[in-house]
Amino acid sequence: MSVLRPQTDRDKAFKQLGELAKFDSSVAIVEDETVDVCGLEASRLVDITEDRGLRFEYLNLAYPFDGNYYPLQLRGQMAICDFPLFGVEVETMFRHLQIGP
Repeated sequence: MSVLRPQTDRDKAFKQLGELAKFDSSVAIVEDETVDVCGLEASRLVDITEDRGLRFEYLNLAYPFDGNYYPLQLRGQMAICDFPLFGVEVETMFRHLQIGP
């Protein structure tokens, strides 16, 4: 889990997260969906880089607190060949994330 610099605007917080998820030009986004986390809209991305054999999972959320939006990112990384072994566990972690005070 990463927490980035708070922003006063939700869109700026998501922009920060988007830049973090696109750290490598060889990474291709293969899934991009909007999901609900704690009643808030979040972004769920799956990226792969076939030349390195890696799969990246991201859950991006701009969490509002005290007049700011805190960019939060839950990230997982595994070998593409390991996804059949661990995909269910990753899905469970990403689908059931809870944030509390």
